[in-house]
Amino acid sequence: MRRLGPSDIHAEIDLNGAREGERTFDLSAHQIRAPHDLEIEQVVPSQLRLAFDARMIRELEVHPRVIGNFASGYSIGRVIVDPPRITVIGPKKRVEAIEAAITDPVDVSGTLDQGTFVTKAYVSDPLIQVLHPAPLRVTVIMEKSASRSR
Repeated sequence: MRRLGPSDIHAEIDLNGAREGERTFDLSAHQIRAPHDLEIEQVVPSQLRLAFDARMIRELEVHPRVIGNFASGYSIGRVIVDPPRITVIGPKKRVEAIEAAITDPVDVSGTLDQGTFVTKAYVSDPLIQVLHPAPLRVTVIMEKSASRSR
């Protein structure tokens, strides 16, 4: 028993014909694969519940995160992301629920005219993957704030 590892004992469940939705599988001793000199007496838990979802591919808008201390009298005029959309893949329900991808923070401190920054986009849901991840170019165009008259 001391030499048993986690991969030495495992359950085999037939997933043929599994479709979208929840499904419960009964676990019995005959489904447990273990070394020949070990006898399975009881399986706990005796059931396993799985949720199946279709896979979905979708394009999402990229929302840039711009941070920094702007020079006095300046504000962000425009932000351009290239490419403006990325493609993601994941479980249908999760992909449908996501609104947009966001970029890593782009620090524009000290930018007076315009600056282009290379960054990445991501989706916070770990079950959703970015297909073909590639760097994005975020161009931030600053503008002089209108002076206030007294």
